[in-house]
Amino acid sequence: MGININSLGAKQIKLIPANFTTALAGAAHVTDANSVAIEIQKAVRALGTEEAYQSSTCVYSTDHFVLTSIEPTVTKDKPLASVEITTGTLATLLRLDKEQKASFKGSGAGPTGAAAYFKTNVVDGDLVINIDDHGAETISLVASKLGLVGINRDDGEAVALAIQNAVQALDPGIAAYKDFKCSYTATPASARGFTLVSGSGYARVSSVQATGGSLRSVLGLNAGTMTAGRSLVQGTSRVIPVQGLGLLEQGNQLAGGSENPATPNDFTDFYDSILRKVRDVSILLVPGEYWAKDGSGNPIISATLAHCQKMQSRVVIIDPPPGFELDQAATVGDLSLPSSTYSVLYYPWVKVANPFYNAEKNPTADKTVDVAPSSFAAGMWSRIDGKRGVWKAPAGMEAGLVGAAGLEYIIEDGEQDQLNPLGINCFRNMPGGGRVIWGARTLATKADPEWRYVPVRRTAIMIEQSIYGGIQWAVFEPNDHRLWASLRGNIGNFMNGLFRVGAFQGEKASDAYFVRCNLGDTMTQGDIDAGQVIVIVGFAPLKPAEFVIVRIQQKVNQQ
Repeated sequence: MGININSLGAKQIKLIPANFTTALAGAAHVTDANSVAIEIQKAVRALGTEEAYQSSTCVYSTDHFVLTSIEPTVTKDKPLASVEITTGTLATLLRLDKEQKASFKGSGAGPTGAAAYFKTNVVDGDLVINIDDHGAETISLVASKLGLVGINRDDGEAVALAIQNAVQALDPGIAAYKDFKCSYTATPASARGFTLVSGSGYARVSSVQATGGSLRSVLGLNAGTMTAGRSLVQGTSRVIPVQGLGLLEQGNQLAGGSENPATPNDFTDFYDSILRKVRDVSILLVPGEYWAKDGSGNPIISATLAHCQKMQSRVVIIDPPPGFELDQAATVGDLSLPSSTYSVLYYPWVKVANPFYNAEKNPTADKTVDVAPSSFAAGMWSRIDGKRGVWKAPAGMEAGLVGAAGLEYIIEDGEQDQLNPLGINCFRNMPGGGRVIWGARTLATKADPEWRYVPVRRTAIMIEQSIYGGIQWAVFEPNDHRLWASLRGNIGNFMNGLFRVGAFQGEKASDAYFVRCNLGDTMTQGDIDAGQVIVIVGFAPLKPAEFVIVRIQQKVNQQ
């Protein structure tokens, strides 16, 4: 049987009944099924020492096998928990393969009647069905177009074909409909009835139901037996659950909810289980959360920053407390802000027009409301990224605050001189320029001066993520000098393109960047034996002048 757990690659497992710990006796169905489940679990765990294998389970529950994989505890660049059964006689025998489709066999009394039953009883009407949880769909049958002749078998098959054609026409782009089948069994008379079969066994929950319509009882579909197909089951974890694969198991779906506010653990679960999989994320905001005035911080912001530091590919913009004036260095020190290269703070809050104010209908409402500065900053980052490039500081006279009606506090040169060295990026009223962003520093200004500027940190992230995504072709290549030369050439071309558009400091390429990848330079023989190719890329950011080093490591020769 082929099996792929947590996207580690397809593996084959084989069961030999003679080697079972508990022999198959053939007397008790459940006992033998439990023995098979135990052997499957043992075979999976024997595939390797990886957590995905060692934590996987297989159990037999009532009438189906369920294989379960656990979400990995080491989160960076790890796939979500998943179990995929591919091919093999064992998969077919246990009904775990992808071809297991749901079916519904009607057993209502209608079709078991006289030979002319359909010709006598079927009139223009409809049938409501739900296939693979795609939602209730209504199909209509026109009696005059069925060609009923008064022969039970012929008429039943004509009705079945009409149902099949109507379902397939619902949406040819959905396999559950496109390959849907409907058949009619005429003999023996006691077993007459229609069988509906889903067109897909790949659905998360493969199922077929006839839920309503004027023809439901006439066609005997008001009663029957539904045999579920293969199911991909989600459990009840708070954010992303354990996933399993088996038969009939529907899982416990999340429902309801509560009005309790999200906790730091909720954010951590979301970051570790969901957001870490979205590689394109580079800017994080936490609306409604701001740093505490008393310096105690904010656990949700801390969880967000921890996620950014773990991923090393995204930056969080932190909001200062509203109604709290930062007028000198001592005041900033009282906040005990984090000194992370992946955190940025803007100040002060911005006043915008209150949409609920109306001079005639609501004259007592405030004319303006205060909005967190992070929203304006994130928008400016995106604007400058698209217009000038990520290496351009999102600040200056071109970084005007569109839609701002005022600022909570006015920042003069004296405050600017004290706040900027501490990594507080100020919004200011500038003569001739309006309200602008006047600062582009991270909160690591003093703790890690190499990364004191926002564009330096974000340029490094962009380069690392771009290179990582662009060298995936190397995964299955031999780890030798030919690969290293190709990597140096490809990455060098990328870096040269950035140099030519002004992303780096330096008059010539050799002053602006370097790319190294070679045995004895970036790698040892041990690295090569471990299937690692290591590329070191350096670039001279526009500010400051020193080289910033980016190290990219990629597994290769994976067969």
